Amino acid sequence: MSWLNRLLPKARRDAGGMRFFSAVPGDIRYGWRTLRKSPGFTAVAIFTLALGIGANTAIFSAVNGTLLARLPYPHASQLVDVYGQKRFPGGISASFAFSKKVIEQVLEQTPGISGWAFTSGDDLTLSGSGAPAIVWVVKVSSEFFPLLGVRPLLGRPLVPGDVQAGAKPVVVLSYHTWSEHFGRDAGILGRTIFLDEKPYSVVGVMPPEFRITEPTGRRALWAPLILPAGAGGEDSAANPIARLKSGASLAEANAQLKTLSVRIQPQLHGLFAKGAIIRASRIEQLNTDFEEELWILLAAVGFVLLIACVNVSSLVLARGWGRRREIAIRMALGATRRRVAGQFLVESLLLACGGGLLGLVLAFSCVPVLRRLAPPGIPGAPGLGESRIDANVLWFVLGISLVTGILFGLAPALQITRRDLGGAVKESTGGSLPDLSARRPRRLRSALAAFEVALAVILVVGATLMARSLVKVAARPLGFRTEHVLAMSAELSRPVCGGVLEISDRCRGAIAEITRRIGAVPGVESAAFAEGLPTIYSPMVMSIQIEGQRHAIGIASGEANYLRVVSPAYFDTLGMPLESGRGFQASDVATGPRVAIVNEAFARKYFSGNAIGWRFSINRVFSGEKDKSGTPEWIQIVGEVGDSEDLSAGYSLNPSRRYEARAGFYLPVSQDESIYTSGFVARTGSNPAPVAAAVERALWSVDKDAAVTKLETMDQIISENAAGTRFQTLLLGSFGALGLLLALVGIYGVISFGVGQRTHEIGVRMALGARPVHILRLVVGEGMLLAGAGLACGIGGALGLTRFLRSLLFEVSPFDAASFAAVAIVIAGVSLAACWIPARRAMRIDPVAALRHQ
Repeated sequence: MSWLNRLLPKARRDAGGMRFFSAVPGDIRYGWRTLRKSPGFTAVAIFTLALGIGANTAIFSAVNGTLLARLPYPHASQLVDVYGQKRFPGGISASFAFSKKVIEQVLEQTPGISGWAFTSGDDLTLSGSGAPAIVWVVKVSSEFFPLLGVRPLLGRPLVPGDVQAGAKPVVVLSYHTWSEHFGRDAGILGRTIFLDEKPYSVVGVMPPEFRITEPTGRRALWAPLILPAGAGGEDSAANPIARLKSGASLAEANAQLKTLSVRIQPQLHGLFAKGAIIRASRIEQLNTDFEEELWILLAAVGFVLLIACVNVSSLVLARGWGRRREIAIRMALGATRRRVAGQFLVESLLLACGGGLLGLVLAFSCVPVLRRLAPPGIPGAPGLGESRIDANVLWFVLGISLVTGILFGLAPALQITRRDLGGAVKESTGGSLPDLSARRPRRLRSALAAFEVALAVILVVGATLMARSLVKVAARPLGFRTEHVLAMSAELSRPVCGGVLEISDRCRGAIAEITRRIGAVPGVESAAFAEGLPTIYSPMVMSIQIEGQRHAIGIASGEANYLRVVSPAYFDTLGMPLESGRGFQASDVATGPRVAIVNEAFARKYFSGNAIGWRFSINRVFSGEKDKSGTPEWIQIVGEVGDSEDLSAGYSLNPSRRYEARAGFYLPVSQDESIYTSGFVARTGSNPAPVAAAVERALWSVDKDAAVTKLETMDQIISENAAGTRFQTLLLGSFGALGLLLALVGIYGVISFGVGQRTHEIGVRMALGARPVHILRLVVGEGMLLAGAGLACGIGGALGLTRFLRSLLFEVSPFDAASFAAVAIVIAGVSLAACWIPARRAMRIDPVAALRHQ
């Protein structure tokens, strides 16, 4: 601070604030020497803080990589998605896109929007280079790349000439596709690739950070979009991305869009003809399906850090008690209370910085583990695999270290400097009995220990609830047998099946032949086709019309129904016995009467449990399925199966926090006219993994260009479905165990400190006839009193906070009495163990030695 001495007059340097800052370098040097003299204390304090800071840093890296991630584009905060939305009864909300004609009318009249582009995504089969693969192809208008302001890594973006009718088909690759599928081939520009058998020429490769429409971990490409100019909501195939004008707010733009929504409703029809509005939402933030869970985990790990701070506060307080003579002499020589407290604060900040550095090292080790354990994210959003240490995380570590140092250092510093100076000096020289003011730090340490227990109780209760939920998830009845079942999802090529929604006789024949050849693979007992794999995907119909009832039932009335198109052997392959009626037969052909099999939930919901013989029609998308005469195509119910989770997410959470089966039905592939995706299931006599390659070959022997998107056992799929719950339980359990361990160390420290302070008192008691059991009861009683107070406060806090876990729990109440009781018993037991060791030491105190020492 020599520069400060030269620049400022002495009068100003002597002002309180300047004196404080000019003394900081000396305080740092003095604090460093003091900490070096107590290596044990310094190591324990730094390691304790490192545990809390490291855990917080690891979780924050996940939050930073997902919830706080910003799109790396110029003025990304101005980018918005524009879409239509309508809310239906029952809390169901549907989003939809408009045709180019309709949305351009709206955008041109919205003052807050300066420009826009259109996108439309679809899964296509990439062939012509290696094995066929499914890629996410985003068709975009020529304004797309200029709107975002990002240039390709190689080549050029799409230009207006590429979107003209008759233009040569071209494509821009994502960096991920270029790396994974083409091996970063530098000569990729100009190369011809095939998407659903159609040739495209590669004209560019985007940089690695460009993925605004690229699902995480999936190959993606951008191709020209030529939009039809039709009107109406249901025939649209594009979604606009817009940029707000500088200074325009999202709220203002949404108010303008809402007003314009009323004007365009006459141009809509179907479900969205009335009550639909146009909305805009920011896309600067890459959201994830794990958002709520991440914030809960960050709060939980914050509790761990708070417990660590409380623990170190207790250590600092105990150490300050040992330095009472030094403090008393310094204050007697003229040091102000503020000056001494500042010195303690500087030492605390040094400890916090050391804990922050070690915590950062621990975080570097934990983040890769976090990425491996994390469940996968949803397509289009980053998962926890995006966790990494970057500049934001480093700033977080610096900030949390400084806050931590102030948090655990300030209260002990103020408490220590409050004691009577004379008493401290006399006590240190043996001239008097211990100062009664020493009770203050002891009371503070006791309060801190009780606070630690309370925080640990909240963490352990949360972990226990999640653990019980995980057990419930693992034990839930699926309604079908998963053992020895292999599941394969595949996209059949366009020449074989003609694309989505266009199932033909040739497609049905190919599906039947693939199923037959899979069933003929050695080791396979039975095989079946399904539209989508069990528990992963099943379409939702817009509505159903029951014969004899006037009104349709579906989304518009707040109800949802699910369907799955299957082959006759599907139920036997999955071990789903019929409850009544018959299964699908070879006689159920396309030209015959349409039939369906329903689940019990469907029968209960619409037919009071007796559904056989009833007929209904379905509205699968936006228009009801009708025959050539225009009358509904009635489907007769011929069988009933039990409720199961093979209908994607087959159970929904009801207000009572229990899960109930979704209503659904099955249609035979021989009669249905549209499928969205293809799946095959095969049951084997033993482990199905060895036959996986042969099942793939059976598929390719019929359709050589089919792309396999998933090939796993059903046990693996079920395990993946529970990955999120398992991940949350593991982390919350780890945080709870760490918090409990730190709390026990705190209780042990308080009791040990108390025994050390009361050595003379215990000696007097024993000299006057107190037996060891009385001393044991005294010490353990005080410790359990602290634990009991912390336990009571923790239970109260948990009752208030565990409600935030409600959406993460499966058939477990956030106020589950068994979980709370188990935690109370465990906390009481381990607290007793923490009190036992210092109590045993107190029992062995020699009264003669204690009195002689005093």
